[in-house]
Amino acid sequence: MKFLHRKGVFSIGGIIFQGEPRIIELNSMRVEAPAAGNIIFFENEDKPGVVGKIGTYLGEKGINIASIHLGREKPGGKAIALVNIDSIPPDDVIEGIRKIPNVLRATFVKI
Repeated sequence: MKFLHRKGVFSIGGIIFQGEPRIIELNSMRVEAPAAGNIIFFENEDKPGVVGKIGTYLGEKGINIASIHLGREKPGGKAIALVNIDSIPPDDVIEGIRKIPNVLRATFVKI
C-alpha cells in the first residue's frame, strides 16, 4: 500500500499475526514491528551511531522507548526504524530528530 506524505510517497506492507496487526515492510525494506501505539518512523543512512543518537536524544527529552524495530536495504545503504514510544512527542522533538546527522526523514504516527 502506498501513502502520500507531505514530503513524498512511502509504501507500507503488513499482516495480521495471531490476531495482531504487524508492519512487515516500509519503503521496500523488511522490518517487523507492531502496528499499534505511538510510533516514530525514521529513515537514515546506515551508519554507526545513528540509532544510539536518536535513543539518547529521546531520553534527554523525557520520552521513553518501548521498542525499536530496524530494517535496511543493504549494509551502508538506507535504513529504517520504527520506534514505539510511551507518549505523543511534541513537534519540536520530531524536528530535532530530523537534524541528527545521517537522518533523512522522521515522522510520528499514532495507530
